[in-house]
Amino acid sequence: MIFPDYSTIGIVAICLGLCGGSVYLFRSTGLSSTIIKVPTRLVSGLVVACSVLALGMFGCASAWNVTTRSAPIYSPDHLRALRITDTDAGALGGFTGITLYSHHGLIGRTIFAGDWKAAESQTVRWLNNSEVVIRYDASYIHPPRCDSAEGVSVKCEPVTYTYPH
Repeated sequence: MIFPDYSTIGIVAICLGLCGGSVYLFRSTGLSSTIIKVPTRLVSGLVVACSVLALGMFGCASAWNVTTRSAPIYSPDHLRALRITDTDAGALGGFTGITLYSHHGLIGRTIFAGDWKAAESQTVRWLNNSEVVIRYDASYIHPPRCDSAEGVSVKCEPVTYTYPH
């Protein structure tokens, strides 16, 4: 299975597409009259500058967050997989998300979203091909969001740990 991160791919593709389209528009107005050439080139230049700025900001924001992803936890029939993503945002906290992948990893649905390190790979398990149990740390302030998806029933169980765990 492959596990693409569509949000990253989408942002980069949109920015590069806008850049490429603007450069093409800028170059294609070479023999046009001045009334068309000046505004078109001005707008094209602004779009390229904004796209490059957005890519730079996205790159900086990605560098500040530390994201770790677990190894896939496969269903008993190996048609679906779960991956745990922990994003550490430093002093801002962070979050944990568990994504259910199907169709060879091309389709992913978030089934759990909670505070940073609320759930770990040792606390997530498949009961059968259509049921998942997620045990999460109940000591966090915000209760996690727990959703069923793709015909898989998700049960979230709060657990109180005595630290360290």
